[in-house]
Amino acid sequence: MTFRTGFAQMFALALLMATACGAPGSHTDPGGSADPDTGDGVSNPRGDGGPGPSASDPGYVEMGVYFATDRDWHVSRGVFTGERGSGSLAFGHTKVSIPNTHEVGSLEAPPWWRLWDRDSPSEFVVLLSIDRFDGLVEFSDSIGKALASATSDEILVFVHGFNTSFADAARRTAQLAYDLRFPGVSVFFSWPSRGEAGEYAADETSVEWSQPHFDRFLQISLSQLGARRFHVIAHSMGSRVLSRGLAALDPSALPPEAAELRQVVLAAPDIDLGIFRQLAAEFAGKADRITLYASASDRALQLSYGVHDYPRAGGQAVPLAGIETIDASGVETSFLAHSYFGDSILGDLYSTIVLELPTSDRFGLAPVSSPEGPYWRLLPGAFR
Repeated sequence: MTFRTGFAQMFALALLMATACGAPGSHTDPGGSADPDTGDGVSNPRGDGGPGPSASDPGYVEMGVYFATDRDWHVSRGVFTGERGSGSLAFGHTKVSIPNTHEVGSLEAPPWWRLWDRDSPSEFVVLLSIDRFDGLVEFSDSIGKALASATSDEILVFVHGFNTSFADAARRTAQLAYDLRFPGVSVFFSWPSRGEAGEYAADETSVEWSQPHFDRFLQISLSQLGARRFHVIAHSMGSRVLSRGLAALDPSALPPEAAELRQVVLAAPDIDLGIFRQLAAEFAGKADRITLYASASDRALQLSYGVHDYPRAGGQAVPLAGIETIDASGVETSFLAHSYFGDSILGDLYSTIVLELPTSDRFGLAPVSSPEGPYWRLLPGAFR
């Protein structure tokens, strides 16, 4: 790492930490009307039964996040459920609150015992509204307008993992985009996870059912949304659709003006290691960089290993050609850590996605040699 690169990264990280810890900000918002139906964690801030923030000091920042999903839509409740839809993709836009008291890396939610005011946007990260689009054309047009007014014409996609509701997927995407200070447009792909810890088997079958839908979404995102650069983060079980989608992607079939697939991140991927090796052999030339965060101390992956009797790709640091493997065993890989610049991979994600620095130029990474090849270790507390 050169002195110039090191100083620039230190300055950027310091600035991010100073501005992201509870400071009000802004985000591209294409507007449009919110769906009047609310429920299951969806509040309406437009004066018709929602929390109704004051004009002078609402106490939170409103983040706009787009979505594509193959979940079933419950008409009377006005929510996307944990059941499978018709097989067609639904598109739209959500608004999520980030409280001014937000701690970077945290997904603020009410404690289980709090029975009152659980959807307070000035205290918690809350899904405020769901605006469903008529179809792909409206989705593409709206994102195109958002990209035109954004600081950078790039898209960040988040693919959630097991035990995640639609509302939680929206909340997590907004929190990631806010904490990373992502300069472009944020989107999440939400497959029909039941959102319950006891529904692992159901989620496994549903994420497989979603594969062709994600493949179509990936093609659409790269070729029809007007972005110049495209990044994607998949967590846990969501890494299955991303890995298979990336392996099947044919860059030569994309139009000349297609977005460049830049950063692909697999965070604690819950996918069979042997299957992942086969898929990874097809990754060459598909993305500018592919990063895999693995952790031998990840409890969820340990349980998955026990269920399947085969190791998971994210359960240990296994060097693979064309993939930058990072051993994050000493830090938090679930995105649930409160410390953005401490024991969490979020600090390194900033260097990867926003700064797009190579591993050799990033703070907190130590090279490791092994018989299978080199990889990197993320040092605990490196970004404090």
